[in-house]
Amino acid sequence: MSSTATTPSATQTESELVGMILDRAASRGWLGYHARPARVKDGWRTPGQGNGARGFPDLILARAGVVIVWEVKTARGRLTTEQTQWLDAAGGVCVRPADWPRVCEILDGPEEVPR
Repeated sequence: MSSTATTPSATQTESELVGMILDRAASRGWLGYHARPARVKDGWRTPGQGNGARGFPDLILARAGVVIVWEVKTARGRLTTEQTQWLDAAGGVCVRPADWPRVCEILDGPEEVPR
């Protein structure tokens, strides 16, 4: 199977891309976590507590002592200030559909720290 067999399109939704990443990660032995937002009266909210609840990254992946922190965005999606703060603090990155080849390279790679 090619590392980019199912390449996301430029119109991929964030939810679809998260699903693709979680599926690939699970098939390569990664544990994955994504908190799904819930619809509330005045929009969408993702439950969380603490001074860093806002902007918490979309994906936390772990395998063999390696932890990956990714914020997933569409091709045109914008990071919030809080999301940027989280990525900076945790050493995470923003992942977009165009990043799929690199995502595959990291998830398919040997069990070492991806940088």
